[in-house]
Amino acid sequence: TLASENWFNGSVLVAQNNKIILRKAYNISSNNQSQPVTIKSKVIIASVSKLFTKTSILKLAELKKFSLDDKLDKFIPDFPNGNKITIKNLLEHTSGLPRELKDYEEYESLSLEKIVELAKKEKLEFEPATRFLYSNIGYHLLQFIISKVESYPKFTVENILKPSKMFSTNEYNFAKPTKLFALGFSDDDEGNLKNIDEISINRTQTGNFYSTADDLFEFIKAIDQQKFLKPPFSEMMFDKDGILEHAGGRAGYRAWLHYNRQTKFEFIFLSNYSDIPFEAIRNDIPKIVFQKPYQIPQRTIKKAVGISLDVLQKYVGVYELEVDKTQKFKVSVENGKLCILDKENNKTMFQAESEFKFFTNPKSADGIEFVPTKDGTKFDLVFWEGGRKIIAPKVD
Repeated sequence: TLASENWFNGSVLVAQNNKIILRKAYNISSNNQSQPVTIKSKVIIASVSKLFTKTSILKLAELKKFSLDDKLDKFIPDFPNGNKITIKNLLEHTSGLPRELKDYEEYESLSLEKIVELAKKEKLEFEPATRFLYSNIGYHLLQFIISKVESYPKFTVENILKPSKMFSTNEYNFAKPTKLFALGFSDDDEGNLKNIDEISINRTQTGNFYSTADDLFEFIKAIDQQKFLKPPFSEMMFDKDGILEHAGGRAGYRAWLHYNRQTKFEFIFLSNYSDIPFEAIRNDIPKIVFQKPYQIPQRTIKKAVGISLDVLQKYVGVYELEVDKTQKFKVSVENGKLCILDKENNKTMFQAESEFKFFTNPKSADGIEFVPTKDGTKFDLVFWEGGRKIIAPKVD
């Protein structure tokens, strides 16, 4: 249904007890010849790649190449606060390091060494081990740690991918021209399909894997059967509920991997179209399999309404993402419309859907919303992306 509504493009694999229930690729109807995929198409999996980094780190710890309690300054002696941050902190996103490097978008290409150099300039958001904050920086540092004791990414390929027969998986930036590679695409502000800028998938030279649903199915099987890791390290791949999962997303791509070892249910989807109802898909597929109520997302065409300048002026100010404090947004009013300027000085004009909700693409469920704080003194800016709610409190 989503594909027929031009709302999903990619591959899906659903299984239980290692038996495949659904394995299929879906394509939206379009004149864009770059986006069609098959079940064998290789798709950028973005942060799902972190599962390979995590497995490699745990394997090296199992081999006693280092301890998870080792401090970061053992591998990068001059790293600020490196005497406080452990490998385990990096693994569990409790290092205190920010989500992203400041101004990383300014670089067309970032080597692992350059990323480490830039990471040294970042300040901790909190004392290590006191809070959780998802950090891409932390996982790049883990890749660097791997490189200090083994060849990276060769160790990952030889010890994880090849033993699992994941022959359609590799790091995109280190690979030669890749057969069956699916270029990503998204919507422009008018709802028309556009190919992504390839710089966005070439920028970081490590931890940038492509894969297929079949390969990730084999990865889950290998983790579950403890082919890579033995207890207690194998247990660290799962959360307290026995679930192994990770989401991935970047311009032009969305990915999801989920496995519940109690129910033996697993679900993978890879999309080379980023404007999909991400949260609805990941939440509803398990409901369908386990015969629980669900509702297929509905495409709607948003209509602009007139909003007074007095209302719009209430939202003027500077907002900062909770999950990444380097991301600041300046909200202003121009020519009777709401305008948002990001840290790269990219300007976006929004139309009003209601007094509190605004949009750019009338065909997309994405948009922004202003939500009053509990004390009613100001508003939080909320970004809706693929059904995900991302909050940016007002700071000025």
